Amino acid sequence: MLPCVCGCGAPSGQVARAHLISRSVESLRNEDTNNVPACWWLSTWLDQTPQGVRCKRSMWALAVGLGRRLEAGDVQPLLRECGYYEWRRRSGG
Repeated sequence: MLPCVCGCGAPSGQVARAHLISRSVESLRNEDTNNVPACWWLSTWLDQTPQGVRCKRSMWALAVGLGRRLEAGDVQPLLRECGYYEWRRRSGG
């Protein structure tokens, strides 16, 4: 498993795929552009906060534009811009 794209250094056992488009969209479920390695914090933020949901849309557009799975260098500026790191500090992560 790849390290979390947010740069947190979570152990590989704590990193799973975050889906930029719902897992229920079967045609995209396993596409590289639909998956990013994410820790629990990042997955929670992407799925459960308004900023995260908006960021997921931007991440999806970027992945489609690049035609590949996003890497940390692609994602971290978006996470910073959308407030992920600030949210994580406030949440105690």
